Amino acid sequence: MDRRALLAFPVAFELIGLFLTHSPQYQLALLIAVAASIGALKLNRYSWVVVVGSIPFGLTDHYVILMGTAAALSSYYMGGRSVEYLSPISLVSALYGQGTPLQLLGFITLVGALLYLKRDLRGVIATGVLLIIASALDYSLGLSGPSNAMSDLAFLSLVFGVVGVALEGKRAGKKMSTVLRLAPFLLFPALVAYLGPSYAYYYWTPRSFYFDSDPLSLWIPAMYHPVINEILGTWLVSRISILMGLEGARVYEFIVTFLAGTSAFWAFKGWKYRTLLSLVYQVATPFWDPSLSWGFAFLPLLIALANSNLRPYLRYPALMLASVSGSSFFLLPATATIASGWIRKERLYVVLAVIGANMFWIVPYAVLGGPSLGQVELTLPLLVALTVAVVASTSGGDTYSTILVVASAVYMAFHLPFYQALYPTLVLGLLWLVESVSRSEIKEVLVGFAVFLVVLSAAQGIYTFTPVSEVKVPSIEGSLGGLTFWNYSYPLASPVPINSTPVPVSAIEYIVRPNGSIRNNSAFLGFPAYASPIFNRTTYPANGSWVEVPRPIAIYSGGNLTPPLRSAGLIVETLNTTVELSSTQGIQVAAWPLLLNQTRVSLSFSASGLYGGYVFIGSNYTVKSGFPSIGLLIGLGKGSVFYENDSLPRYVGTLSYFNTAYPFSVTFFLRDINGSVQIFGEYVNDTFIPTSIETPLTWSSAKFFGVGVERGGPLLLRSVKVGVPFLLEVNQRNVSWTGDNATIIFLLDKPLNGTLYLNSSSPVTAKFLLTNGSEVSPDKAVTGIQGIVLNSEGPVTLTLLKLVDQGIQFYAVGYPGPEKPRLSLNDSLTLGGEILRVQSDAPVLVHLLNYSALTYLMDGHKVIGNVTLPPGTHELSAIYSGQDLANYGAAASITSFILAPILCLSKVRRLLKVVVEAMRHTSASFKSQESELDQG
Repeated sequence: MDRRALLAFPVAFELIGLFLTHSPQYQLALLIAVAASIGALKLNRYSWVVVVGSIPFGLTDHYVILMGTAAALSSYYMGGRSVEYLSPISLVSALYGQGTPLQLLGFITLVGALLYLKRDLRGVIATGVLLIIASALDYSLGLSGPSNAMSDLAFLSLVFGVVGVALEGKRAGKKMSTVLRLAPFLLFPALVAYLGPSYAYYYWTPRSFYFDSDPLSLWIPAMYHPVINEILGTWLVSRISILMGLEGARVYEFIVTFLAGTSAFWAFKGWKYRTLLSLVYQVATPFWDPSLSWGFAFLPLLIALANSNLRPYLRYPALMLASVSGSSFFLLPATATIASGWIRKERLYVVLAVIGANMFWIVPYAVLGGPSLGQVELTLPLLVALTVAVVASTSGGDTYSTILVVASAVYMAFHLPFYQALYPTLVLGLLWLVESVSRSEIKEVLVGFAVFLVVLSAAQGIYTFTPVSEVKVPSIEGSLGGLTFWNYSYPLASPVPINSTPVPVSAIEYIVRPNGSIRNNSAFLGFPAYASPIFNRTTYPANGSWVEVPRPIAIYSGGNLTPPLRSAGLIVETLNTTVELSSTQGIQVAAWPLLLNQTRVSLSFSASGLYGGYVFIGSNYTVKSGFPSIGLLIGLGKGSVFYENDSLPRYVGTLSYFNTAYPFSVTFFLRDINGSVQIFGEYVNDTFIPTSIETPLTWSSAKFFGVGVERGGPLLLRSVKVGVPFLLEVNQRNVSWTGDNATIIFLLDKPLNGTLYLNSSSPVTAKFLLTNGSEVSPDKAVTGIQGIVLNSEGPVTLTLLKLVDQGIQFYAVGYPGPEKPRLSLNDSLTLGGEILRVQSDAPVLVHLLNYSALTYLMDGHKVIGNVTLPPGTHELSAIYSGQDLANYGAAASITSFILAPILCLSKVRRLLKVVVEAMRHTSASFKSQESELDQG
């Protein structure tokens, strides 16, 4: 059987791959590509495979069967020339409806491949003519959308076809400048940068804690942070590019794809299709993954350095340094080991050098685990690999490359552990295998076949690519030493580390909700430790209330309590020291005249009544329809304040509620505000309650005041007083009042003992009010103090008022707050942990978080649990337990870099050779002696 018949197997794989695509245009593009491959290999009798493969898709899209049949016939009758005419048609099928940058890339690649393969480019022009005809037909049918899309492709086909024909047979000069050689490698990076960064780059912002951490540290608060392998690669480049924010990711993608192409160009030195295959490798760059793409770009560079003619003492350090940079993809040493078969000399030494150089991260990652890996979801490269491997193996292809390509394809197809390590070897092995084919006619076909399908797969990846836009994250003004509970999207964009491991609620400083809002955690104490001072408290607030005794200007009690003015329906019954008021209809008023010669006044009432009553203030005391005609009605115990003006009462505010069934005393404070009456406070049973109620009653019309009662609810009145208040003002720092001959009382909630201390702006006379009701001088320590009575002749500002009892101070005024010894906590990140500096002038209890991954050192000594510290300055170090592994690995890496150039010296190598030979000779001597003894 013709060995080329083996192509039936890769064609079958490709047809299976057709089922993995759901777009008819990609199905058609693959079918035409298969037809072109069959014709190129002159396997005309297998053209029926294309027709059969089109049937499953033609059941819903009949034109697929039609086009598939046409492609099969072309392949059958045109033979080897079918690739020249079917490849352009397959390309335009895949590029239909795509963006201009992608279409340009496709035509540049196709024309470049045909030129390298020395194929006829008239098929590209013919495709353009067919597209013009199809566009005209669509336009005549009123299909402007498809017509415009075909016109664009027709234009590109004609332009690139004509340019390609003009360049046929021309060869570039041997002294082409380096710039011109590298120019083709700028096209794909430019396209990638144009597309924008993928979702994997969403956190690329200078505000992210990821970019604010120390790359040499294996730990940031509450999480293992394995990025030490990126120190000379992704970390270094990203720290520069993120200065532009998310746009810097475009720069990174440009750099990594350009590096992939140029390093492949160097590694492919001496290849027949060097530039073309280097471009293919570049197009296959997994640019959507920051770390995988970096390792992908560095693999050819490592092979190029290993195969270079540099002197060993220069070659090995350069190789090791490049491997450290490329190991931003932490599986690169494994990938390089697998790919060592393409190294021409000293393979074992190269592998050992790469591993030794990267020991600084291999050691900790081997014990603690490595970073997470991205996904590689590319189907077409696997099909390409199988296709090329089967054909190349029968055409003199390299056995090592064949085995590696097939094994990599199968391993990746099943997504076995760490399968991402084989993606670079799969693509590189595919190209190495194509180059190793000895039969030139098969080699040309395989090059074209591999180029076309790899580019087509990249086109499919680009077609489904969705760039990420800049994300909005909450603005947290925290430090890297803090901790955040992140219940929101985009966690790596947080400026503060997220708690990826369970920690106590008290260790979390910020909480980010699902809607993106942020709040400080009220339960936060500290992380990884917090401190609290140890001291005996000596200062307390003296809890109590201030009572103002207004200066009286009128007192109605006893014999003169009977109201001089009353409404017609009021019944007044005078008893010994009280007056009982009752109503025959509606609300009736007992009134006294009110002479307002000042801008403030207080009205005090002492009474009791099951249904309470009202306080009345107005311009007259007559009653209409059950209400006073003009004035304010303040409900005693009810809290409501109404205003009546010959109409229905209008609600204007609310005061305090209290029980009126038992004897009560209440005082209302009024003042003139812009000509209107304002109620600015009230005393209810000796408790002052500030308020502010603006009323419509004018100050000048307040000529009468009194009390009102409802029918069925008699009120027992004991006294009525009119006074001038002193405008008592109480705040956190001082207490002040105005007016002459003022009396102010501070009533304690519970009795205290002690000596009185006070400071005031004006002279104040003080007395103690005892629990038995008597008043005594505060000249000495007194027990059973219930209140402090203060008298002044003018305005006073009181800045200190306290009682001192056996060293314990109780502040009524000037309370400084609870004593807080000077305590400062300053935390900072260090390599592999945090340092907390504690400064205090009192003993301190340091509470350590029970976190098994951390080792605590207090002033250099290991501690466990909570620690009590004397006054002074102390340093607590919380070090990640696994950081020592990085130190051991770093020592191994440094040793490797020192030994590598030394071992490369010729004298050292000769000495090692002599030592090895001597060891072999000694071993052989021992064996011969043992055999003689056995025989004896």
